[in-house]
Amino acid sequence: MFFATFTAGITQRFAVIAWETDPYAAFIRTALIGMWATSTSAAGIISFERRRGTLLYLFTSRTSRVFVLIALISSVSVFSLLSFPLATLIWIIPGHGHLSMSLLLPLLPHLIFLMTLSWAGLFGVTLIVACIFVLTTHAMAYESLLLTPLLLFSGVLWDAQGHSLWEIVIRSISPTMRLFSLMYKLPVFLSSAEGFTCSEVLYALGTITGWTFFGCSLCILCAHHAYKSGKIGAR
Repeated sequence: MFFATFTAGITQRFAVIAWETDPYAAFIRTALIGMWATSTSAAGIISFERRRGTLLYLFTSRTSRVFVLIALISSVSVFSLLSFPLATLIWIIPGHGHLSMSLLLPLLPHLIFLMTLSWAGLFGVTLIVACIFVLTTHAMAYESLLLTPLLLFSGVLWDAQGHSLWEIVIRSISPTMRLFSLMYKLPVFLSSAEGFTCSEVLYALGTITGWTFFGCSLCILCAHHAYKSGKIGAR
């Protein structure tokens, strides 16, 4: 978390100096990159538990296997929330393009709310990534094949604001793109008379629920298959 956020923050600060980009947007991008990197890599805890030989015991306990996976992943994924305080520390350091606390403090309640929802959206994505770690001991080799398209469609690097069919579809199914877009435009929304409507947040909540339900269902199926085939105990 620290390395991803710190590296992204330094890069974004240099970008603001070189190209005079929006410091606030660069700050949000710094935090989101750190959150994405930490949250999606949390599924790697499954591989760690398998190498220790404890995953088999966790799966043979009385606790439901999906709850075991949720507890394992969330114990690591929750640390991704620290990317926002770290990004704030990076961007309030005086210098060219730094952010003042007078700008950030009015936005803080909204940022905390949207940040928490974004973490929930990323958690649903992480559950799907976790299925690879449950099914195979060589998950690291396949992880990037799944994470790369998910990153492109997450809204961290770009926002599908066009009216073409594929952009509408991506924005509709992405669990985080609407929330990330709200965070990027938060100062504009709060300074305007209309603000941002709750429809975007409600739609995002529905998408997050769908991804989480799909991720849990997929984890149940993958855990059952891995347990029956004896792959849980394999190292």
